[in-house]
Amino acid sequence: MNLPTATLVIVAGLMLALVPIPAPSLTFEQRWEPVKQLPAMQDKAPRELTFEERWEPVRRLPPMLIRTEPEELTPRVIPVRTITIRREDVEPPIEEASSAEVPLPQARPVQASEPRRTIRKASLDICQRHGMHKQITRGGKSWRCRR
Repeated sequence: MNLPTATLVIVAGLMLALVPIPAPSLTFEQRWEPVKQLPAMQDKAPRELTFEERWEPVRRLPPMLIRTEPEELTPRVIPVRTITIRREDVEPPIEEASSAEVPLPQARPVQASEPRRTIRKASLDICQRHGMHKQITRGGKSWRCRR
């Protein structure tokens, strides 16, 4: 195939590709025809639901969601019985003894000079840790340590 023939074929193909082909529009009955042919649709004849069938999902709701009385909006008060529990391994309370039997509490001797601990914190400036000074260059973009 030569160049003019190939160009003609490409141009004709592009024109045919850009021209839309109208598809025939279907009517409502034609669109639902495949659904009517299903076996489930043929067996069941359409009928209206009864009142009980329509309200069955509402009956299955938990009773707390169904309002029976309009003044039931206040919180319910339910009495609760509390039982105190004591540990069994606790010794019974000591009866008060006379002051002669109870020893006086011993005072702890205070040391005159307590050794103090010094906490050393490492400096965040690495130059200062090594006995140098930080020199900033290029407007703060870089730095170096100098003596």
